[in-house]
Amino acid sequence: MPKTTKRAFLKRASTFALSLGMSPIAVHSQPTDRQVDALADDLAVRALGRVVRPGVPEHAKIKYYNARFDCLRNTTYIRPTSVEGVQAAIAWAKEHDRKFAIRGGGHSFEGKSSHPDLVIDMSQMTKLAFRDGILTVEAGVQLGQVYNAIGPAGYVVPGGTCP
Repeated sequence: MPKTTKRAFLKRASTFALSLGMSPIAVHSQPTDRQVDALADDLAVRALGRVVRPGVPEHAKIKYYNARFDCLRNTTYIRPTSVEGVQAAIAWAKEHDRKFAIRGGGHSFEGKSSHPDLVIDMSQMTKLAFRDGILTVEAGVQLGQVYNAIGPAGYVVPGGTCP
């Protein structure tokens, strides 16, 4: 029997499930273009972030840490650049009854930072300060950045990555 990769197996299994009428991921309605345009304009005018939606080149470059979530290609991403931007994004999602996930430093192996409808992606919020043994980070800071900031001073933080 030929060797099969995990990705190929999952693709065949999902195709089979779909042929039986099963849906591996619930189908959600997408925000309308007009709603997303209004949000994008609001965030841009107030310099609070930007919106990345399907069909633009930047969207095609978004990758998930775990390839089993590569099928979530219709997701609209809101990328706030400040706390006020996060507040605006959450208020918008609430006003338009949109379910969403929050994506922090870049991954969740179990898919907790992915959603087929809307993701509030904190990757643009990367301020980090380390003074007098106190570390302050924004939600988009990755673990390597933390290690680089505190390591030279002899500090460590417990952490790790997925397989």
